[in-house]
Amino acid sequence: MGVKELVEKRKSIRKFSNRGVSDEIINELIKTAMLAPSGCNLQPWKFAAIRSSEFKQKMRVDKIFYQDFVFNAPVLLICCATPKTYYCLDDGLNKYDETRATRDLGIASAFLVLRAEELGLGSCFIAENPGFEKLKEMLNLEKEDVIPFAICLGFPAETPERKKRKDIKDVFLGIV
Repeated sequence: MGVKELVEKRKSIRKFSNRGVSDEIINELIKTAMLAPSGCNLQPWKFAAIRSSEFKQKMRVDKIFYQDFVFNAPVLLICCATPKTYYCLDDGLNKYDETRATRDLGIASAFLVLRAEELGLGSCFIAENPGFEKLKEMLNLEKEDVIPFAICLGFPAETPERKKRKDIKDVFLGIV
């Protein structure tokens, strides 16, 4: 299956089967994310795969996520940007850079969800929730690290309809 077909096929999945996701598949997804481009090849990201029902229950009690379906996903992938990665640069932009780190994490995560689709998995991005600061503590992440989103992963138990997209004239400014 080509990239175009994967992009066209991928939809956000919120209902998952009970089928587990193996360590091998999780490692494959992380390795795919690591192939993504990043500013100066600094790869400013960390990932944590949560499968433990006990950990998920703790997250539920601590109100880490508003969305209930998150706790039913076989894997909850926590996506973390590491802005301090950019301190090493000697390019005049040598600073804590949340924007660059989050951008690069987004690219890596897009690669990951496309590979997940190719492997038959469904996924759904979960935007920042107020509980993410607490989640950083639970995962022993550094204070400076940022969790802009998480990704639910698992084998789909639904086939949602594709949502309507805007017309190209509404988003494309043209060729200059």
